Amino acid sequence: MKRLFLCIVLILCISVISFSQEIWFAGGTAFGNYFLNGEDFKSNYTGSLGINLNFYALNEKNIGIFFNYGILFPLTNSIGKGSDLSVQLDFIILGVGFGYDLSTNMKLYGGIGPNLNALFLNDSEGSDITLADYIIGLGIGGDVGIKYNVVNRMTINVGTTFAYNFAAYRIEAITIKEGDWTRSKENSGLAARYSMISIKPYIAIGFSIN
Repeated sequence: MKRLFLCIVLILCISVISFSQEIWFAGGTAFGNYFLNGEDFKSNYTGSLGINLNFYALNEKNIGIFFNYGILFPLTNSIGKGSDLSVQLDFIILGVGFGYDLSTNMKLYGGIGPNLNALFLNDSEGSDITLADYIIGLGIGGDVGIKYNVVNRMTINVGTTFAYNFAAYRIEAITIKEGDWTRSKENSGLAARYSMISIKPYIAIGFSIN
């Protein structure tokens, strides 16, 4: 069943791209702002810096598909976690994209699709205690921006992604070292009354094919 679903998605993507009039891919830097709420943890804010990638394939009516993918590293967190190496994955898997030509070299674009966000925070209390907090959220996200054709096929993209996640699976783990022994305790499950709002502005350089 899973293979059949993947084959259908692959065929759909190839078909849309084959009939596309304009395709572009862009990569650059982004700063994500994430506001989390839930019954199992305090409301908090996470600010993350990283890279952002997006892809659009639009037909002659400026309608098609897109995806947006971000790999970010938390810089600040209001609950104090994340002093150790942490990472955040933020992506719109595959959505419906739209475009509007403002001029010959400038296009307004946007899209909407399912959103996934995975936040991995680690922290240490001394050298013997390690705390881990992993939250994987699901929701709906969107992308809006402006693409400017600089020269030949090179473009500059400035935009923002936004998302609302309404469900999440959370894993909390604590590891304690006592001499030669290591004890671990883990608590996991669906996060109660979870919600997250994210706003991630980005700027990127891209390559466009007409």
